Amino acid sequence: MLPLECIVLLDKDFVDDTNICRQDYYPDDVGKRKVDVLASRPSYVESVIPVFQFIDGQDSLADVIGKYCINLVVQAADVPSTAGMARLINMVCDRCGVPYIINPGYTGGAISLPEFFYPNCGYGYVSSHLSVKGRRLLQFQKGKLSFRLCSQLSCLVAQQVDDYMYHRVPKRYGEKGYFDTGDFTWHTERVTERVKGEPAGV
Repeated sequence: MLPLECIVLLDKDFVDDTNICRQDYYPDDVGKRKVDVLASRPSYVESVIPVFQFIDGQDSLADVIGKYCINLVVQAADVPSTAGMARLINMVCDRCGVPYIINPGYTGGAISLPEFFYPNCGYGYVSSHLSVKGRRLLQFQKGKLSFRLCSQLSCLVAQQVDDYMYHRVPKRYGEKGYFDTGDFTWHTERVTERVKGEPAGV
């Protein structure tokens, strides 16, 4: 719903029965390409481009970024794994000089905080998850939430995108944590301050 020039939706999957209610799909959507269904929805975006493709490595993602002149990548995929996809995005976005938002999603009663990263900075996904000191806030739960309970995550991603568009520090930059659907509150901790390599103004 942001007034963007273009969004590229990238996925090679079809809507099935398990997506109904849990995600933003309806019974009539079953069997259709997910990207086509979402691209057909009302939007403030000038152009929504559905790309029916599976990312099988760094080169395929880099090709898509180059082909469509993408200047911000938002993770919404967990195949082959959420962490594996996050690492791949980190590497490719550093290579292409594109910022990215790692969006781990949700399990049980907790929604992971989407994290904004600038390319080629000391504070990136890999370094922040493997090297940056600080206590991580983690939730280990089973089951999945209805997408309708994930509006806080969507709003935060939208805020991060909007902040980036207007050269502001992205909301909750340098924080880790989760949104607890029990008390409807973000539980986060700051794990880094400004680090060398970040763009001016951060």
